[in-house]
Parts: sequence; structure tokens; C-alpha cells
Amino acid sequence: MLASEQLFTYNIETNSLLFASFSAPPNFMNHLKESIFAIVDIETTGSSPIRERVIEIGILRVENGKVTKKYQKLIDPQKYLPPSIQDITGIRPNDLVGAPLFEDIAQEVHELLNGAIFVAHNVRFDYGFIKNELKRSGIIWNAKCLCTVRLSRKLFKKYKHHDLSSIIDRYGFTCENRHRAYDDAAVLWDFMNMIVAEGHGEKMNKAIDELLQTRTLPQFLDEKSVSNLPSEPGVYIFYGPDDEVLYVGKSRNLKYRVMSHFANDHREGKEMNICQQTKRVEVRETSGELGALLLESELVKKYSPLYNRMLRRSSELVLAKRRRTDSYHEIFLERSSEIVPQEYKDTLGVFKNMIQAKEFLKGSCDEWQLCPKLMGIEKSKGACFYSQLGKCKGACKNKDNADEYNLRLAEAFASRRLKAWPFDGAIIIDEKRDDMEKHSFVLDNWCLIANIKTEEDGVEFVSHSPKFDYDSYKIFARYLSDPAHKRNIKPITKRELASILHNESVAESEEYLTTII
Repeated sequence: MLASEQLFTYNIETNSLLFASFSAPPNFMNHLKESIFAIVDIETTGSSPIRERVIEIGILRVENGKVTKKYQKLIDPQKYLPPSIQDITGIRPNDLVGAPLFEDIAQEVHELLNGAIFVAHNVRFDYGFIKNELKRSGIIWNAKCLCTVRLSRKLFKKYKHHDLSSIIDRYGFTCENRHRAYDDAAVLWDFMNMIVAEGHGEKMNKAIDELLQTRTLPQFLDEKSVSNLPSEPGVYIFYGPDDEVLYVGKSRNLKYRVMSHFANDHREGKEMNICQQTKRVEVRETSGELGALLLESELVKKYSPLYNRMLRRSSELVLAKRRRTDSYHEIFLERSSEIVPQEYKDTLGVFKNMIQAKEFLKGSCDEWQLCPKLMGIEKSKGACFYSQLGKCKGACKNKDNADEYNLRLAEAFASRRLKAWPFDGAIIIDEKRDDMEKHSFVLDNWCLIANIKTEEDGVEFVSHSPKFDYDSYKIFARYLSDPAHKRNIKPITKRELASILHNESVAESEEYLTTII
């Protein structure tokens, strides 16, 4: 007879563990006997805890090894219920008519959860939704979380799949209404009882201890791989189930930043989605923040990650260029994959797309009384429409002072213009992690010319074609404007630059220099 069988019997009718009167071995069954659990499952209108809402909740509150309260409610989400959710759950919009709002049941839900360890299958999903629903109702709540997916992975490593359907099939559990909140939550309680019944109670106790002492990671991630992350600056990459790149980020402390994603996923829909899909994490260390920023920009362009919407950029930009005339300067828009340094002076603005560019031009006409025809956004014969409204001072009719008009034009683009290169020639920027490791960036006219990595085992030199990159320009412009970085920046002469570019002849370097300086 197993030790576990000597300690308890499982009563199916009362759905509880009946413990023997004699004392158990130290720490054995500790969590089931002494801890309070709230075993929870929810159904929702979608995957984002910020934008979507709960439509059903099921809770089993477990105290001293037995279920003390059962709770099941349909909830009116006050929003559209997608057909895909209806198909999965079987819940129809008509079923929610007359159901309470979450705020109507928030207090009783909070009482059921209060003081309990929050248990769910892929717990971050359910915890994030419940936390946000309670917050909307004015209740601030936090709890320790236990993920039964991770518990299953920890105890039964021989199995490949640990989703709820696989667990139901594996152990022959009864679940009359799959994808309904209470029935799914009840399966989790059956699963925990089964673990103890099969003699794994002590292992489960240890596993729960370990899981409660660590942050809850995405269900696919291996704990060891995250705990071994370096606390150094660099870039991290989140990969999905099919090894697709989900997200690229940078940080001064890689381990802290990666873990912060998993701590905040209940607050932001994007974080939740990332955590749901992340299967592995890759990191690439750098010598400092500048290197991390540049590498992040490079990798985002290379992979176009799903969740890097703010950093993803089309290879083609829209440039607002100035056409100089003897009187009024004109503006025209041009699509381009690069910006030639010699054209900096007449490139007044850089935009992500044509819509953004035209919106800026229209706003500038309104604010600075500029002419839409000269700005290239109105094609008409004679005077522009704005002049009829008194919003254009008459440049299209030669009635505005040309010098004053051109000055207003320059002021309108002041915030969008590329900054002038603040040095007479090339510079080198050094980032040091320690005395043994240094990363140097050679640049001129905002163009990165070379990377030089100096490490204990040697020097790695990578040269770059002198191509202007708008994202790199913004990174360098911010870096150079910070007085704290002044000590890392050193101007270099043409001869020093030619010496640095040791993979090319001096003649080639001199020829290159004459084209960009």
C-alpha cells in the first residue's frame, strides 16, 4: 500500500480529501492541508485583459483539503461576443441577457479569492483578467499564483502535452461541459487530487513550494533558461511556438527586463499576448546601452517582429524636400530608401509614410499661414483655396513677402529637420563594460562607418557602407546630445580614420572621405 493511501481517502461524493487522524510525515501534504486555494477558470470575449471582458467565471475555494465553496456565474461583458468564442464555449449572446455585470459580483468574487493561492491552468491569463476586472470595480487585489500547466510539466516530464484537454484524456477525467468555467476549474481540482492519490503528494508539495517562490513564467518557457540569463546590457529576442520572432527588446540588465515582461502581463494586452506565445528567449550581450539600441534597431528591421509595431519601419521613407527658387521655396514629397548626406540641407522632414507627411504639411499650412500649393498638397490654377479663406497670406499670388514666407517655412520644419552634424569630421564612440571589453563605433555625418569589438580573446572589425539610416540617426542624435556621454566621444582626423579602416587602402579611404565630408 502506498504511503499516500495510508494518509487519506478521496471522497467523490463530497469532493474532498479525508485525512487520517494519525500524524503525517513532516511537510507532507502541507499545502493541501494548511493552504487555502482558489481554483479558477474563466471564459472571455478575447485574449487581452485590457480590451476584453470576462463572460463566465467558475471558482472552487479549497480549505484544509476540501472544497468549502463553489461558484459559477455568467457575466454580461457589455460588448460584442465574437462567433469564435461562441463556437468554443457554446455561450450565446442571449445567454448573457439579464446576467450581472462583473461590478455587480466583484465583491463576492473578491471574498472567494481573498487570502487564497490563485490556481489556474496557464494562470497568467486568468489572473490578468480577474485582476483587471476587480480593478475596474475599485478593488485592488494581489495573490500568489500557482499554474497547473507548470505543475504538470514539473511532475510529469515524460509527457509532451500539458494542456487541459490532454490532461483530461490522459487521466480519464469527466468534464461534461468542456470550455465552461466551472467544469474546467473542477478538472483542476480532480488533477490535484489524482497527483496525491497516485503517491506524488510529496513531490507536488515540493513543486508547489518552488513554483510559489518564483515568478510565473509563460507556460512554454523552461525555468532554468530564464534563471541563467545574464544581468548585462544587450538585446533579447522572444520566439514563438514555430520559432518565429515575436518581440525584440533591449535593456541595461537583460535578466531583470525579461522577467519584468512576465510580471506585468496582467496590465498590458501586448505583454499578455507575448507571454502566451513565448517558447524560448535568446539574448545577445553588448558593452553598453548604445550598442543595445543599435542592435535592437537592426534586428527589428531584419525580423519585423509581430509585437514591435512602434519600431518596425518600412525600408522606404517619405522625405519632404525643399526646392529653392528666386522667391518662394517649394516643398515636394519623395519616397526614398536612403538619405544622401549631400542632400541634408534641403531635406526638411523625414516621415514614416505618405499619410503622416501630408498631415504634417496640412497642419503647417494652418499654423504658419503657408500656401498649400507651394507645399505640394493642392493642385489648382490661380490662387489656392486657403487664400480665399484668409488662411494663406497670398504667396500663390505673389502678395506675401518671400523672405518672410521662407522664414516661416523654415520655422514650421524646425522640429522635423535632420540636425547638422556637430563635428568637423569623423568621431569614435567608446563603450566599455570593463577593462577587458570595449565596443567602438566610428561614424561621420550620422553614418555608421565601422564597429570595433575589443575583447580578451581579440578584436573584431566590421566595416559598413556609408549609408544614412534614420533610426540610427535618432539613436546617435540622442546619445550625442547627452552631456554625460561627452567623455566617450573622440573626434578623429582623416588619417586616423584611414588607419582605422585598415581593411581598405588609404587611397580608398581618402576617396570615401571626400564624398561624405
